[in-house]
Amino acid sequence: MEAVRTLARRGLWLTLPLFFAFAACEDDENIFDIADVVGDFAADSALVNSVFEVIENGDTIDVLEEGGEIELSLNADGTATGFLFAPGLGPNGTDIEEDLAGVWNFVDGRIRVDLTPDTFLDDLEFEFTGGRLVADETINGTRFRIVLVRV
Repeated sequence: MEAVRTLARRGLWLTLPLFFAFAACEDDENIFDIADVVGDFAADSALVNSVFEVIENGDTIDVLEEGGEIELSLNADGTATGFLFAPGLGPNGTDIEEDLAGVWNFVDGRIRVDLTPDTFLDDLEFEFTGGRLVADETINGTRFRIVLVRV
């Protein structure tokens, strides 16, 4: 009986390294090189699988359907440029139409941008998955669902 307990304990100790190896690999699909992320991304009504939605008070606005668009270039030197057009999403229902310039970086495995002028894009964290930049976050009660596809 003691031999069985000893083998069981040894077996447990032998399997622990495998457990930790698998646990460490769990998020491997989200591991990427900077070269993978560098490039041009966009959401507009002509791009399949791109999304730009704003959900507020239970109402969903499909910004792409309204003519909105986002263009974002992430450069190898850490700079970012782009363009944002969001009809009716500005103060008092005005349009947001901005040329964007700034920087991008990784924060806890997610991509963050710091752009001028300051927009809601600065408050989102994008996940790089399947060659797309994906954000789904709620900021001050407003949910933003954005999927930028590589162009």
